[in-house]
Amino acid sequence: MSLPSIGDTGSLRGLRLSSGRVLAIVGIILLSASLRTAATSLSPIVEAVTRDIRLDALGLGILGMLPPVMFALAGLVAPYMARRFGLELSTVLSVIVMVAGFAIRAVAPGYLALFLGTLIALAAAGAGNVLLPPIVKRFFPDRIGLVTSIYATSVAIGTVIPPALAYPLADVAGWRVSLGVWAVLAVLALPPWIAILVRHRRPAPPAPTATTAPRAPELAGLTAAMVGRVWHSRVAWSLAIVFALV
Repeated sequence: MSLPSIGDTGSLRGLRLSSGRVLAIVGIILLSASLRTAATSLSPIVEAVTRDIRLDALGLGILGMLPPVMFALAGLVAPYMARRFGLELSTVLSVIVMVAGFAIRAVAPGYLALFLGTLIALAAAGAGNVLLPPIVKRFFPDRIGLVTSIYATSVAIGTVIPPALAYPLADVAGWRVSLGVWAVLAVLALPPWIAILVRHRRPAPPAPTATTAPRAPELAGLTAAMVGRVWHSRVAWSLAIVFALV
């Protein structure tokens, strides 16, 4: 069963829970809860990490600058991915890449692997951050405000829980477990999105033309200027400074 087009407002208003919205809301909550864990789970246990991996001021500063930079770059790439591959497949790929990033930095033997794992996880989280609003628009066009509030709350929970648990986990099981455990949350987000992808999979359309609708019309309002605001955001750079100083 294929999803109705975004322009088919009558069909969209008639969407029922059986149309995949239960899977969608579960996937949205689990994905949104994972979006900040890569950024907030490392800084509380830096001291424990430095016992095995040499981290000087420059290395810490670079790690601290990654969240806003990768989120900004993901804001440029994610819309292209969604238009090229579709929202569902792009979301699945983002979650898989995020899990890989968590795994790499959890087993990192040195700074380079720690850096690459963090970069990969943050890039995937940034892509998910861009994909979530159009996902909400596609699956819940009649409940955009409510579902946006739900996933924003989930993002907030995923922001505050990792710093609170990072140090106790590192103290009990080691810093590698403390960093890697957040991959489990991301893995849990995979089944609903894979199910949605399989359920709504359609034959690949012809290459987009001037008269062919894009595969992710919900992204039509995302312009380069909007993405640029993330890059120039004072809040984003303030967070980067805080991460660098922690």
